[in-house]
Amino acid sequence: MAAVKPRFVAAIALLALPLCSPLARAQGGNGPGTTVWRASPQAADQLGGVASVGAWRVQKPAWARRISQITQPGRSSVTVVQTWGGRPRPNGTFPMFMLTATDMQAARSPATPDGVMDAIEASTLRGKANLVIAPREHSLLHGLPAAREYWKYTAEGGGQLHGFFYATVQNLSFVCVTGMDAAPGHALTLPTLEAAALTLQSTSPAPQSSGPSAQAALAAPPLAPQPAPAHPASFLGDETPALGYKIRPPQGYSPVSMSVPNMQMAAWVGAKHADGQDPILMVARTQAPAPGAAATQPPAQAALLGLLDSVQSHYQNVQNSPARAGSINGIPAVYVYWTGTVPGSGARLHGFGYGAQDGGTLLLFIARDTEPTQSASLPVLDASVMTFHH
Repeated sequence: MAAVKPRFVAAIALLALPLCSPLARAQGGNGPGTTVWRASPQAADQLGGVASVGAWRVQKPAWARRISQITQPGRSSVTVVQTWGGRPRPNGTFPMFMLTATDMQAARSPATPDGVMDAIEASTLRGKANLVIAPREHSLLHGLPAAREYWKYTAEGGGQLHGFFYATVQNLSFVCVTGMDAAPGHALTLPTLEAAALTLQSTSPAPQSSGPSAQAALAAPPLAPQPAPAHPASFLGDETPALGYKIRPPQGYSPVSMSVPNMQMAAWVGAKHADGQDPILMVARTQAPAPGAAATQPPAQAALLGLLDSVQSHYQNVQNSPARAGSINGIPAVYVYWTGTVPGSGARLHGFGYGAQDGGTLLLFIARDTEPTQSASLPVLDASVMTFHH
């Protein structure tokens, strides 16, 4: 994973380009919204000392040790990339936390969080196998407009890498914070890495936003967090039969009955949050259409989008990522990440769906949870899906 560092430097250096650069685009209508990004107290408790990089400081995970620092001067800017990592596992993977900061001497136009994000995304994620990028979100980070994205892809060794980007800008200085780790360890480490990202602050004086969106965001009440699993063995419960297959549901989740016409269903639900929502994993089994039947999409994708549409009809502002190819224990599958809001409360919702075809059988998986607990629960729900087998 350390091999991505020079590409981060090159990407950030591009942001010192003048106004004609497409990277320096305005946010337009996608400015900060009313959602407050919060870390769970359990994840925040795992943070350690403060580190400074350029005009920025961040509280890093207590278990992270500095791997490297790269400084790259440009004609009108200086970019510093500082990287921390956790203890390597026996398989060679380890969690990584990276802060990439650029200070410009002058600029014809200001950089934007979206511009920073576009550059990082283009240089580090382009061409990755089975790449899935969740819809970009905007809010405030200690009073500054910011953007964030969640993503995952299949690494060269075949394992899945999960991560996120946070980007923000202050005057002539801009920064991107990256957290990443390989599955299944990411379910433990990403909540802490994200808690660290949410401590990011500029060390230079910054005017606080005072518009209606900023005031609403800062006044929003926190949601009750759900603790992340304490160790890898606690990700999932015991293996249980489901629809003629077997699966390991998340530990502590209870089976619930669900009914959808022409489908067999199984589902497990976690503890209800203070906002009245609860994390859930749904599994559906139905018969694939006869071979040769006219179709505009692969059967698994069409069935997944149909079931997703039914589930998402209960929510507002729903957005789906493009469908991406993947697999579940060797069964070809498509994957969709989605977001939305809960009517009434306005709680921000995150979820994913898998559609797979096993011979003449279509298998559908849908999971969802609300902020801020989704950063801990969705990786575990995803890990549960990956245990599904004959």
